[in-house]
Amino acid sequence: ILDYESEYRKTNFTKYGRYIVDVIERYLKEGKEPDIHMMVLYTADIERAETVLGRTACRIQTEAAYLTGAPSEEWLEQARKSIENQTITDETLMHLVILPLTYKGEEKKQKAIKECVDLARKISDKEQESFVLAGILSFTDKIISEETRQYIKEVLGMTQVGKMLMDEARQEEATQTVMNMLKSGKFSVEEIQEYVPRLSIHEIQT
Repeated sequence: ILDYESEYRKTNFTKYGRYIVDVIERYLKEGKEPDIHMMVLYTADIERAETVLGRTACRIQTEAAYLTGAPSEEWLEQARKSIENQTITDETLMHLVILPLTYKGEEKKQKAIKECVDLARKISDKEQESFVLAGILSFTDKIISEETRQYIKEVLGMTQVGKMLMDEARQEEATQTVMNMLKSGKFSVEEIQEYVPRLSIHEIQT
């Protein structure tokens, strides 16, 4: 199980405990009992955090990974060169996803998010592009400013936004997007359905 934090709070252990119990319950229902590890990825602002919360009734243990000291500029330059040559590895994709978390301070994080999004848009493989864009939005949800979020949506364009809104957790936002597109009068029902394929034409019309 993987989570990330931009600040350390002991109360987060109750959240981790719920994650772990939910996973255990799901696998037990399937007759499986796999080992479970819980890793917490900390942004560059955090250099040390407790990894265990122990009580008589239970013990919640995590594994901490710290991004402080990560070679941010080196990763960024490597990503630029890889994308320029279109020799993109899985490592490059993951670096782009987590790069914003490797910077200290609000301003540097927001700038890095925009830079990574702009680089991702230059990836010719649309599946890789979507992976990075969705990953950036997911991994920066706790640190991204509303201004940067709006910038990303504008850069992505309606097609890419529609792809990311396919996730069921974003259906409410998908519905709002459809409503805005209909109100604009610039898109046909068929075009909207192409942008948000999870919704049928009937659902869009109603």
